[in-house]
Amino acid sequence: MNNERAWWPGLPELVSELDGCSTDAVRDLLAAGQVRLSGPGAGSVLNNDGTPVEIVVAVDSRARRVRLLMDPAHWERDPVRRSRLARSVCRDVVAGLARDIRSALDHALDEAMPDESASRRWLPSGCLWLGSGPARPGLAVYVSARWGEPAQRWARVFRWLDGLGLPAQPWRDAVSTHGDPASVSLAAGNELRARVYFRLRARTKLSDLGLEGLDDPALHHFLAAVIGDRPVRRSGLLISVSAVVAGAPALGYKVDVCAHCVPRESAEWAAFTERLAVAFQLPSPGLGRALLGGRAEMAFIGFGFPAGGSYQLNCYLKAPSLLPSTSDA
Repeated sequence: MNNERAWWPGLPELVSELDGCSTDAVRDLLAAGQVRLSGPGAGSVLNNDGTPVEIVVAVDSRARRVRLLMDPAHWERDPVRRSRLARSVCRDVVAGLARDIRSALDHALDEAMPDESASRRWLPSGCLWLGSGPARPGLAVYVSARWGEPAQRWARVFRWLDGLGLPAQPWRDAVSTHGDPASVSLAAGNELRARVYFRLRARTKLSDLGLEGLDDPALHHFLAAVIGDRPVRRSGLLISVSAVVAGAPALGYKVDVCAHCVPRESAEWAAFTERLAVAFQLPSPGLGRALLGGRAEMAFIGFGFPAGGSYQLNCYLKAPSLLPSTSDA
């Protein structure tokens, strides 16, 4: 008897419908990302149930985009081998980028990743995640910053930013005083954008950061609509600051809210995301078929506003809960 859990049946078909691409393109992307569709997904910290993929539907004033956020080699239990495999996946996936972008990204990832000792001690469930779309016009790579002694983590993150040539702006003092680093990321396409993710410390409010970009009325509208009067743990709010490498010093911001911390029924989430898109004059996220059919559930919802860009609504979908195991004789 072979009891193998198919942890997200129909994932390639669902992404195909959301994106308008072929299922083969989705399967190719999952294979390139070293993601297995059956067997144990346990050990991934990407989702609260251990599953190693999210679908990200992002809309801004220009377009609607669909990509996958993946935990490469999620099935490898040894953290060092897992880290090496994930790093190899990234090298393969970035191979099609411009040489200067590829070189800068490769060096920055080497600087951000923990060594073998730190991987074993601090990050037994992996340290690197990869985001890309079926057409692969660009990608984003995320590395956990939750390793090393806590008192030294911000200093390491800031050295990483210095290595990218990003100036030491006042926001660093604000986030290191009021937050704890969660991860760093690099998004690569025609340019390279660095992002630092963090969570607020206990008894700290978003306004305590004193960052000009975070006083945008649109962000307050988003948070009021999503959270309302619900109490949200500090772990349920993920904040990020970003800047273009070798670009203007202007900052972009994003705030992601854990959907499980602000629970809604699937039909409510589908209608709610449409209302938010209308409020911010954005294209429709088009989540109805995924959510109403029980083929996915909301994991996070985020609102971003890059410097010089439009507002962006990000909807993160995960595998539906309580899927039955499949048994084959």
